[in-house]
Amino acid sequence: VFIPTKAYISIEGNKIFGCARLTAKSIRYGLDLGDMPFEGRVQQAKGLGAMPNISHMIELTSVDDIDDEVLQFTDQAFNIVHS
Repeated sequence: VFIPTKAYISIEGNKIFGCARLTAKSIRYGLDLGDMPFEGRVQQAKGLGAMPNISHMIELTSVDDIDDEVLQFTDQAFNIVHS
């Protein structure tokens, strides 16, 4: 479920596990990935609004950035929050 707010879009199952915030040049796609290390595309979440449980983010600059890896991270975040 996508729930828009003034600052971001909340991504929820039974609980919030992600969010998306638009910037001038990208979409900051935030996920609750627990204690997973920050490496590669996955950065520490910043500037995502009032989402304290969102720990990680991926900068998306084109539709091509949404690949199998991003979908796996999304599944992982969903499973972390809903387990």
